[in-house]
Amino acid sequence: MDRPPEPRPWDTSTTALEAAIAQEDGHATIAFKAPDSARVMDTGWRAAVPASAIRQGFDLLAANCVAVLGYFEFIGAAHVRMPPGAPTALRDNALVDYIEPRQRQSLQAIVAER
Repeated sequence: MDRPPEPRPWDTSTTALEAAIAQEDGHATIAFKAPDSARVMDTGWRAAVPASAIRQGFDLLAANCVAVLGYFEFIGAAHVRMPPGAPTALRDNALVDYIEPRQRQSLQAIVAER
């Protein structure tokens, strides 16, 4: 995983995270981790995520009224829709590696010469 060159506002501020997710109508990505693993923003790499952490993470989301819209098995993360306050409640949980708002980027094609 590539970390951004500089922390984004939501990487360091719960207020900014809440605002950015609200701007995306509650859509976000939340990545899970084992409770004893370091966070990617601290180390620059993600450890393998055990199935037990994923199950506990989904239970944590349900307990905070967070709807899971999709699951990215290869990175142990989920596309979710969360109510206001959920990012703040979840951010520092030992099962959460990171939370970021839905991000949209345009794809750019590279045209090959023939």
